[in-house]
Amino acid sequence: MKRVLLPLVPAVALVGLVALPVLGAGAKVAKQGSAARILYFSGTYKAIVVGKAHVHWIYKVFGLTGIGPKTSPFFHSSCHCLGTLYWTNWKKRTYESSGTCVYTRPDGDKIIVKISAVGKGGPANGKWTIVGGTGKFVGMTGQGTFLRVNTRPAARGTFQGYHLNKGNYQLP
Repeated sequence: MKRVLLPLVPAVALVGLVALPVLGAGAKVAKQGSAARILYFSGTYKAIVVGKAHVHWIYKVFGLTGIGPKTSPFFHSSCHCLGTLYWTNWKKRTYESSGTCVYTRPDGDKIIVKISAVGKGGPANGKWTIVGGTGKFVGMTGQGTFLRVNTRPAARGTFQGYHLNKGNYQLP
């Protein structure tokens, strides 16, 4: 019996992984409400160093959202961000960053969010604004704040962490 079931384990696991993205697709999104979410992310960067005081990063981030109501437009979304981070004072570890993130829902609809933050070495406080979307999110608006917490990098040239997001959204 074990010999028959053992080969089925990888197949069942693969079906489960393929089915996971559609779990939240059937829930109806509320017309307005909280856009609270946690975004877990991992990214890479390219650095431009000019002298000892000026460092500029161009970054790329991939992530996913977790924890939130099924009626949230961000529920079970993947995320892809591009942006820049400028170290305003390398010795004091102060910086400013900005970017654009595209959240992709399980049904394929997208939400476009602009972000900006100011930080000093550790966690950073920032603001986000919804600037558009596709499908049922065309004309969507919203804004809020986030706290970005970076964790220790898993590998050289990468960064990982999470955003704790608060705010609201409105559909037309």
